[in-house]
Amino acid sequence: MASTMDLSGLEHYIKAVETYGKLLADFRKAMTELCGKAEDFAKGKYAEHGHSSIKVEYENHGTRATIYAKGNAVAFFEFGTGEYAKGTYQGNLPQSGVPETEEWVYYYQSPHKTERNGEKGWKWGHAFVKGNPAEAEMWETSQYIREQAHIIIQKYFQSESGGV
Repeated sequence: MASTMDLSGLEHYIKAVETYGKLLADFRKAMTELCGKAEDFAKGKYAEHGHSSIKVEYENHGTRATIYAKGNAVAFFEFGTGEYAKGTYQGNLPQSGVPETEEWVYYYQSPHKTERNGEKGWKWGHAFVKGNPAEAEMWETSQYIREQAHIIIQKYFQSESGGV
């Protein structure tokens, strides 16, 4: 016994699913390319500032990704330190989670705190340090990602939809 089914009326839906599969595959390729470019850009920024010990990597979660910078003093490089750094970071400063103060404060109480010739700073070994301006490697990476995302999306999807 056999039963024959005519599915010819479903061809439109089959074609739509195939197109969706191709679009999804292209989206994943675009995300992987964007993540790789962001990782390379961030690594270049840390190298440019002489921080070869900082490790940069990404996790691609499909529809979103995370770029990580790991190593000693990453937050100090990013946001700057001391009174000298105030106003040098272009992004938003952390509002919680920073050790000792629970938010980013440029000059907080410390046993190393001192003043010399009216300038606030810290004793660091035998040296007097006033801090450093923000280097903002990850903030600059986020700006780069915004620029590159549009370019990469156009590359993968412009021909599909006639323009993005």
